[in-house]
Amino acid sequence: MCSPYTLTEMTPPPAGSGAPLGGLRVLDASTFLAGPVCCSLLADWGAEVVKVEPRVGDPTREMGGGRVSDGLSALFIAANRGKQSIAVDYTSEPGRAIVARLAAASDLVVHNQRDDVATALGLSRRALSEAGSTAVTCTISAFGPEGAYAGRPALDSMIQAMTGMSALTGDPDGVPMRAGSQVIDVGAGLAAAGASVAALLGRERGLGSRPVSISLFDLGLLYNAGFVTLRSAQGASPPRLGNRSHPLLADQFAAADGFVVLAVWDRRRWTLLCEALGLPDLGADPALAGNDQRLADYPPVRSALQGALSTRTCADVCARLQTVGVLCCVTADLDAVAADPHTRSSGAIYEERRLAGQSVEMAAGPFRLDGRRLIADRPPPRLGEHSAEVMSAWLGASDAECAQLTAAGVLQ
Repeated sequence: MCSPYTLTEMTPPPAGSGAPLGGLRVLDASTFLAGPVCCSLLADWGAEVVKVEPRVGDPTREMGGGRVSDGLSALFIAANRGKQSIAVDYTSEPGRAIVARLAAASDLVVHNQRDDVATALGLSRRALSEAGSTAVTCTISAFGPEGAYAGRPALDSMIQAMTGMSALTGDPDGVPMRAGSQVIDVGAGLAAAGASVAALLGRERGLGSRPVSISLFDLGLLYNAGFVTLRSAQGASPPRLGNRSHPLLADQFAAADGFVVLAVWDRRRWTLLCEALGLPDLGADPALAGNDQRLADYPPVRSALQGALSTRTCADVCARLQTVGVLCCVTADLDAVAADPHTRSSGAIYEERRLAGQSVEMAAGPFRLDGRRLIADRPPPRLGEHSAEVMSAWLGASDAECAQLTAAGVLQ
């Protein structure tokens, strides 16, 4: 097994690294996953990110199973690298004033607060404009700023259920199922990061500080974009097909020692697949020559393929099919993914050694710049770890002022 990439092997030194968002100040006033993922990506790209939290902290600090380090949950660690944390009493007037001043000192404010809370904390575009700030705001919500459900809360699994994703996922004879990962939240974080950078570029080009809004519901529909159009064209909702793809023959099959996924869409690959599995007559059948023909008569097709695959090992299947150019892979659990030579040699997972207590492995993310992965130069923060530091650097507060605010319970 290849050794895991260490952080220093993956990341150039912060000084002179050429991170594209260097010098940009981002206030992460969000909770849960979508906003934190967005701001963690911005930190990877060089932005200075401050996570402002109520004194109880982001709820994800206590979610997601066992604590990993410093009492932090794995979920929180995964979505909050690269940030400083300041903890403020949101219920007090001095605390809300601090949040408003931090927002006004930012280039970008990311939050998932209700409109009334955002206004009270000075996070809204109107409040920032009144404060003379040109900060761009990015608001992440379940349903966006308009529509019948505007203002209504919802979480990842609910959005999957409401946008048809769950109805399309799972065994055809079973119940609707959510995806195993938080695909809505992570996808919303990616969308928010891209939209925020676009808005900041627009500001630099003289287009003003236009607010960004990200809707989890809209994102769920975007994931289902092909199915939305298919339903409209056919006049009925597409059926749930389990592991099988709707547009082509791509499915999961049981091998002798695990599961494999294979995919073919044209006649040439179909013929190669059948010949590699010892099914030349199936590949030569003119009734199955086209992709749509194979899908229309899929049960016997699947049965024949499954029969040929069930006695072969995963390694044998993949070796045979990859040799002839048929797409194939082994279905892996996370233990296998972490040990995979590509995962290790590419740096897709790296070892985070800067947490007190223990080192953990983290996903690096899909982005490279000039051939290098960018990983933020700070580990996920403890609650309020940088309160005094942020107050000084962003707001010019003295040590005495910070001590007074801490004694009063405004800062933690």
